[in-house]
Amino acid sequence: MKILKILSVLRNSLNNLSKIIFKNELFRKKLIIKIYNFNQIFKKKNKESSLFDYNTVISNSKFYCTEYYKGNALYGIGKVIKEYCNYDKKILGCIEHGVYFGDYINEKEAIKSGLPAILTYGTVRNDMLRKKKSKKLIFKIGPYIKYANQLLTDDEIKNIKKKNGKTLLVFPTHSVDRVETKFDYDGFINEIKTFKEKYNFKTVLVSLYYRDIELGKNKIYEDNGFIVVSNGLKEDYDFLLRQKTFIKLSDYTISNSVGTHIGYSVALGIPHTIIKQKMEYKADSKFDVKDVPNLYLESSILQKKEVEECFLEYSEEITKEQLQVCNKYWGVGNYKTKEQMLELLTFLDELSKKSNYCEEKYNNIFMNNYSYFKNKYFKINEDLEDNMNFLNKLSN
Repeated sequence: MKILKILSVLRNSLNNLSKIIFKNELFRKKLIIKIYNFNQIFKKKNKESSLFDYNTVISNSKFYCTEYYKGNALYGIGKVIKEYCNYDKKILGCIEHGVYFGDYINEKEAIKSGLPAILTYGTVRNDMLRKKKSKKLIFKIGPYIKYANQLLTDDEIKNIKKKNGKTLLVFPTHSVDRVETKFDYDGFINEIKTFKEKYNFKTVLVSLYYRDIELGKNKIYEDNGFIVVSNGLKEDYDFLLRQKTFIKLSDYTISNSVGTHIGYSVALGIPHTIIKQKMEYKADSKFDVKDVPNLYLESSILQKKEVEECFLEYSEEITKEQLQVCNKYWGVGNYKTKEQMLELLTFLDELSKKSNYCEEKYNNIFMNNYSYFKNKYFKINEDLEDNMNFLNKLSN
C-alpha cells in the first residue's frame, strides 16, 4: 500500500512539474501523447476477442492515440464521433468523457486546455461551465453512445436475444485506476436475484469495468450464475461500441448508483432502475480522489439525488420524468446530424489554424471572423450564435 501511495504522489508531482516547465498546454498535451505512443511500441499485439470473452478483451492494451488530447481517445469516444461523420483529422476541442454533476470542472479541459472548445452533453453542463468561468467555446452534442456503431448486426443481436430470453443488464458502481469502490456485494446480489425472479428475466449480464475484474470481483457475480462482460480498457477503441451492443442485447438495465450508464440506457430506449446502496471509496492517495470528482461536492449530491429519485421504481417503459431528467443532464435532445457534426469538427480545425493554435487568440479570432464562420458553417449556426452571445457579454 505504501508503494501505491508513493507512486501516486510521484505521478501527481510529475504532472504538476510538467505544467510548470511547459507553459504551452497544447505542446504539453502533444508531448504526453508522444510518450504514451512510444510506450505502446513495447506492448504485445492485441488478440482477437469475442464479445463475451472479457479476459481477452481486457488483456488487449496496445492502443495508439491519434489525438492531441489523450482524453478525447478514451472509451473510443473520439473515434466514434469521427467515424460517425467521416472526419479524418484530430478533434480540436476537449470532449468531456462522462456525465459530470455539480460544479466540478477539469481545468485542463475547461480553463487552460490549449484547444478552443469543449464538447459536452447538454445545457445544464454548459451553464455550469460558464458559471465556473470557462471561456472556451462550448458545443452540446448529447450522449455519445448514440453515435456509436454496434459490434453485432441486428440479426446477430436478434439471434442472441432469442437464445438468452428476457435479459437484464447490471451496471455495478465501478472502481477506477487507483480508486477502489466497495459496497455490500451480498446485498446487491440478493437484490439482483429478487429483481430477476420478480420480473421474469431469464439471463443476467453484469457489465464490469476492467479495474474490478483485475481486483477479482467478477467471481462474486459468476459464482451466482450471472454472465460477466466488459467493455475493455478505457483506451480501447471499441469500448463504446461494446457498451452499446450490450445495452442493445438487454431488455432492461439496473445499477446501484447514478452514472453515465443511465443516460446511455435511456438514449437507446432501454428502461432503467436504481437499487440504491451506500458506497465506499478507497484511494491510493489524496491526489487520486480527483478521479472521482462527483463524490463529495454538495452540488453534485443534490443533482445526483434528482436523477436517482426518477429511477427508484420499476417501470417497463421509460417515463416522461425520466426522459426530462436525462435531457437535462445528458442532453438527449442535442444530437447532431452527420452534417452538423462534420461542420462542427471542421470549424474547430479552421479556427485553430487561423489562430495559429494559440490559446490566447482563439476567442478573438472567432469574434472577429464571426460573420464568415456563420455563413460557412450554417448548419451549426445556433451553436455559434450561443457562443458569440456569451463572448459578447463577457467583453461588455
